[in-house]
Amino acid sequence: MTSPLASRPRVGRTSPRVLAVVLDRSHARVFAVTAQDAVEIADISSPATRGGRFHSDRHGAPGGGEHAYHQRLEEECRRHFRAVSEVLTAELVGHPGDHLFIAGPGPMATVFRHHLTVDLSSRVIGAEQLNPLEATPAIVAAAAREAERHHHHEAEQTIMAAVAEGLGTGRATNGLRETLRALAHGQVRTLVTHPHARGAGYRCLQSGRLVLTAAECRGEGGPREVADIVRAATREAVRQGAQVIVIQDPTVAREIDGLAALLRFP
Repeated sequence: MTSPLASRPRVGRTSPRVLAVVLDRSHARVFAVTAQDAVEIADISSPATRGGRFHSDRHGAPGGGEHAYHQRLEEECRRHFRAVSEVLTAELVGHPGDHLFIAGPGPMATVFRHHLTVDLSSRVIGAEQLNPLEATPAIVAAAAREAERHHHHEAEQTIMAAVAEGLGTGRATNGLRETLRALAHGQVRTLVTHPHARGAGYRCLQSGRLVLTAAECRGEGGPREVADIVRAATREAVRQGAQVIVIQDPTVAREIDGLAALLRFP
């Protein structure tokens, strides 16, 4: 088995990657794909039994018969998948934002995914048919980025569907005033916004509560103007330990009235 390519320094990297693995039953190539480029970081080859279909009297199926031959193929494949998984696991340590993209000839990507650990499988954003020998950084990067776009779009749609469902049960808000009120009560589990959300507001000096109008601070120490209430709400949500999701798809983002939230409790 060949070793991964020479290891690269891992200091200073903060942006998430997609690790794209293109493999067959004895060979795998791993690429690190970012928004800027795609770099091959590992090339793994595992020993494989030669030969085609089983024939009891031909060297294409050495060993003690058809059953032993196929068992040997399965074991070689398992060892190969294990070696590839170990490389992926090592690359992903300390980088929870990285994702995986799998490609291979025929059903190979699906078969490999069934052998992944729960953690690795949870990072998979897509799969495609591609031969390792035909893979170039440009081809792999295009496929991985398209899978990432599709994955993000589906995830954003899922979030907004949860918001829509939660509005009917009191477990979500959609609108600046309602979301700021929930934030003041510590209810926000997930704050949802979009890159163009803006709006002025106030912070009540005594309570620290974020509000839209100065009148809402009556009895709470007076108002202090806040130039960007959405940014201030985002910082407050992070301080409270809430997740913050920025919806990037313009079509999906139109469903958000400035700020929305999924709540910890009604």
